[in-house]
Amino acid sequence: MPTTKQGEKILCKECGEEIKNISNKHQKYHKECAIKHWKEYNKKYQNTDKRKEWKIKYKENQEAIERRKKYEQLPKTKERRREYASRLEVKKRRAEQERERRKNPLYKKECIKRKRIFNNIPKNKEYNKEYCRNYHKRKSVIERRKKYIRAPENIIKIKARKIANKKIIIPKDYICEICKKNPATERHHKDYKKPLDIIFLCKKCHSAKRRIEI
Repeated sequence: MPTTKQGEKILCKECGEEIKNISNKHQKYHKECAIKHWKEYNKKYQNTDKRKEWKIKYKENQEAIERRKKYEQLPKTKERRREYASRLEVKKRRAEQERERRKNPLYKKECIKRKRIFNNIPKNKEYNKEYCRNYHKRKSVIERRKKYIRAPENIIKIKARKIANKKIIIPKDYICEICKKNPATERHHKDYKKPLDIIFLCKKCHSAKRRIEI
């Protein structure tokens, strides 16, 4: 039986049973009992003022920042994060979190601000231009376009759009016919067999109407 230095048996503090498989001299819980104990402890301790003050001090501490950077650059940490991110449970949970965030209008505004700041940096502008040039030269993209153009369902759509772009111009200061608030910037066909029967819509209403029709 596992014992301490004094010859006493080691008992779990939570369930009171003996610990048979000891991995450390200072072990006080079974693995399952330890998980339950720390979950309950964290729930009580996270919402306290001491925990909030400690987080602020820890983020500002320069020694801790350098320690984090060294830990993140190690290959072991990168492998662990990749394995963790590849799990199906983690992917589903993150997808649900993103859906909830996207519903919040403040989150959308913050994302737009970050994109503008990111795209205004000169390094990122050059990278985006090169990426767009190389993207259109890919074999997968070229094959996808050919399939879209050759499909019999899409031939009528392409012809109707070309005729409408040439013959019909969007008038200035024209308002969307659905929301009647935003300016109209796009054309919408009810029937592609009638290319000149068009409605002028804004971008949001046009995308919403497409989803309904699909």
